[in-house]
Amino acid sequence: MDNLIPDPRDLPSYGQENLNVLLEKHAMFLEGRIGGARAVVKYQNLSGLNFHNRDLSKADFTGSILDNADLSNGIYNSVVFFGCSFKNADLSDA
Repeated sequence: MDNLIPDPRDLPSYGQENLNVLLEKHAMFLEGRIGGARAVVKYQNLSGLNFHNRDLSKADFTGSILDNADLSNGIYNSVVFFGCSFKNADLSDA
């Protein structure tokens, strides 16, 4: 039962390029456009990535690490951040 939750040190890094693709598809999802997909990024290391000025409503980041990430000026309605770490993250004007 202890192996259901990964060790934070073992979480894979996501990368800004992959995140940008995911965020574009999520924006399309929120607009109801064809090709859109809800952002579901569970148990990933998203440290230092740029989410600035994004609408992440309805996204799921369960168990992810968002340390030092720029989440400023974002919209976060009904986002799942259960078990996430936000050490030194910028959440200004969020």
